[in-house]
Amino acid sequence: MTANTGMERVERMLTLVPWLSSNPGVSMTEAARNFDISVEQLEKDLWTLVVSGLPGHGPDQLIDIDFWDDGKIYVRDPQVLGTSMRLTADESTALLVGLRLLAQISDGGIRSVVLAAAGRIEAALGASDSGLVVDVDSVSSVRSEMEVVLGSGSAAAITYGGATDDVVSNRVIWPHQIYTIDDILYVEAYCESAEANRTFRLDRILSLQEVSQPRPAGADLTTGLHPLPKENAQNVATIVFSPDVAWAADFHSVLGSEVSSDGSVTVTMGFFDPDWVIGWVMSLGGGAEILAPPELRAATFAAADQALQAIRSWQA
Repeated sequence: MTANTGMERVERMLTLVPWLSSNPGVSMTEAARNFDISVEQLEKDLWTLVVSGLPGHGPDQLIDIDFWDDGKIYVRDPQVLGTSMRLTADESTALLVGLRLLAQISDGGIRSVVLAAAGRIEAALGASDSGLVVDVDSVSSVRSEMEVVLGSGSAAAITYGGATDDVVSNRVIWPHQIYTIDDILYVEAYCESAEANRTFRLDRILSLQEVSQPRPAGADLTTGLHPLPKENAQNVATIVFSPDVAWAADFHSVLGSEVSSDGSVTVTMGFFDPDWVIGWVMSLGGGAEILAPPELRAATFAAADQALQAIRSWQA
């Protein structure tokens, strides 16, 4: 039997009505088998559907399904769910563009899945020649261009797909160095927008162009080059991971780690962007806790409290 989370149940019921409409008189047992659920769960879904419908909730605005007489199911009035939902051309194109962008900034295993999904959408649109073609081997080209910029001491105008906020931004940067961690190429550079040093993954740089632009005084500051020195306390965090999420510590280079007898792991790691650390810790659902520095710990608690307040407001 399939799992029955709230989201899975909603998805199933949205599919259930058009399927039943296409199979009038199907038995409760056969319908339950088709959706890999129990007859009892199917009956619960059907009772939910018959009190659902369009705004107004009058008798003529509710989904009408007959299923209680002889064990057979007949959809009398599906409202707007008589056929499977389909994306409009604009929605399909927007989704395709998003998938192509995701493919550019994803790692190998995920990239292949994303490209496969994009291929199915292109086939459905008849858009195999859509022009939304991604060169997934473009990192070497970006590296070559970045090395030219680095050698000349000039700036680079880049379009960058962020990993923490899913935002594509345009930036002007002055690169300091290119380095590799776990087979992933990074460039550390002074970022004009942030007015500070930032680290960028080369496989997330969507376009790059060398530009002639006056070099800000701050761009000459190369402190904070990776790996970060332990004594640079404002750029070092101490984080403890519970045994359930101890694996998360393996996905980032750390300056030191200690495993406790209960299986928890305490790591010291360098960071450039406090917001990234906060978002990463919060994404682990309480399985990680920042111990130091105190200002980063306090900012994480504040962000978590803000998120909880937003959820409570939405639920109210």
